[in-house]
Amino acid sequence: MATAAEVEDKPGLDKLVDAENFSKLCRLVRVTAWVKRFVHNLKTVINKERGKQTARYLQVSELNTAEREWVKVAQDSLKLRNNFSQLTQELRLVEDKETGLLKCKGRLANADLESDAK
Repeated sequence: MATAAEVEDKPGLDKLVDAENFSKLCRLVRVTAWVKRFVHNLKTVINKERGKQTARYLQVSELNTAEREWVKVAQDSLKLRNNFSQLTQELRLVEDKETGLLKCKGRLANADLESDAK
């Protein structure tokens, strides 16, 4: 677990929450969302900001953000592999400008679906 000083320095998500301690992705995502909310609330109290009250339960947007961050952690570790350029060509990977996530480009790009569904 990280100390408050380490959280302040914004280490990688994988340094804050150890994914190896979770056997299910949904539990990892929920714990991550709670940790992120806790850190946000601490920053709000420290800065004495009057922010809106957070809901008692996790919001879907908080869960989606936490899941995207874990996908980004996994993709960042993939970028460190020796064969990443080969994978990029084979899978036709492109970086989404909005989210910064890698996505495969192919026939699915022409489908009449939302971008998240693709």
